[in-house]
Amino acid sequence: MKRSRIKPKVSDFEREFRAMKLIVHERSQGVCEAAALVAQRVLEFLYAPDSEEHTAVLDAAKEFLAGRECLGRATNTHHRKYRSRGGTNSLDNLIDLCGPCHEWIHAYPIESNLLGLSLHANESEEIPSPH
Repeated sequence: MKRSRIKPKVSDFEREFRAMKLIVHERSQGVCEAAALVAQRVLEFLYAPDSEEHTAVLDAAKEFLAGRECLGRATNTHHRKYRSRGGTNSLDNLIDLCGPCHEWIHAYPIESNLLGLSLHANESEEIPSPH
């Protein structure tokens, strides 16, 4: 008896994600993008007046730098704003990450949000341009 091969149905979102992953990987040149995004976020606050947010961002950056060992090579494409929060497959919403950085983002949601590595539903997916 011959077995039929049923192809799993792929959603439009997943099809789009697969296509965008290639573009993200091309942008990153295969290098984890987490440290560059954290550095950009820290620079936004470096010369800003002291505030609770200023202190929280700098503390989160210290935690990020101490809390994992970046492997450098990107192996995961991450949605900064998760699909469950209304995230899209836009280029600004997708970042290439190594395994340890990707795990850190999910393990430390408050800190990763302060650093712009994950976003709440009401936050813009746009990555601010450096000053």
